Amino acid sequence: MSWQDAVGPATPDIAVMIVQALHLMVSCNACHRTVRMPPTEAADLLGGDCTLIQARDRLRCSWCGARGALIDVRPDTLDMDAKRRVDRAEREARLWPGPGSYAEQELAEAKAAWEARRPSDSLAGMCNAYRLKTPISVLMDDLSCLGLPLQFAGGATPNWPEIEMTRPTNSLPVFRPVDAHDPALGLQLANLRWWLVPFFHRGPVKDWKAMCTNARVETVATSRTFKGPFERRRCLVPADAYYEWAGETGTKTRWRFERADGDWFAFAGIWDLAETADGRVESFSIITTAAGPDSAPYHARQPAILAKPEMARWLDLAADVSNLIMPSAADTLAVVQV
Repeated sequence: MSWQDAVGPATPDIAVMIVQALHLMVSCNACHRTVRMPPTEAADLLGGDCTLIQARDRLRCSWCGARGALIDVRPDTLDMDAKRRVDRAEREARLWPGPGSYAEQELAEAKAAWEARRPSDSLAGMCNAYRLKTPISVLMDDLSCLGLPLQFAGGATPNWPEIEMTRPTNSLPVFRPVDAHDPALGLQLANLRWWLVPFFHRGPVKDWKAMCTNARVETVATSRTFKGPFERRRCLVPADAYYEWAGETGTKTRWRFERADGDWFAFAGIWDLAETADGRVESFSIITTAAGPDSAPYHARQPAILAKPEMARWLDLAADVSNLIMPSAADTLAVVQV
């Protein structure tokens, strides 16, 4: 089922659906057709600030033309088969109770399968904190050796404070080409907002609620939010470590991930420019991918990490970069509890 006539900005509800991995189930009560929309597709179509009630009024059934009160919009899980198995097992356990019975065993297995597939109950972001303590002189020398000389406005090297831990919405340093089509002409240092605000957002910055600190590699080339930056505005996000939290809420453990050789690296980044109600906003996002062997025990995903020889190719808009934004190979990351 296709839907048309989506207008206006997106909502806190849609934004929460993205981070909780909930799909949008859209049903037409006139022709009884239903479509399940992935959360990123719903955000691209409706925007990140659209409520579910607003979504009902903005969507039109492409088969019969119904809209408004005839359209039902609700969140849905990624795996309803697993949820239906739990419901069925609970009914059977009530009909045939008894410890150790087949019904009880089936219920336990069904709940375990659902637990592994159900949406997250928390806004568990990926790579929402990292560290940068490497001196600017080291970065300058290394980039120069890579054929990517770092240029500063006025020619003076800026103050470079050590950053122990970043936070989303912080203004943080990134390196982007002076000429996007020829990175060899040099890189400029820019302090951008970490939480990408896309070019099409015209309202206040606070109204863009879709969590865009990260861009998933699976959809970065097709998402309305990230497609343009991925094709035309790539950058290097320098870091020497990043952090993840693992465990149950209230007892989470913090882990620090570094290169095994101790060297600094860059996240594969994209940036965008938005003319918002608050003025011009330049912001960036870090690309994430599936977790590699070193990080998989702690999180299902990891940031796309570029070693030095890979940085120039990431910035080359004509290059095939698909093998750069992949999970890190085994034994390339060191993990420390902090």
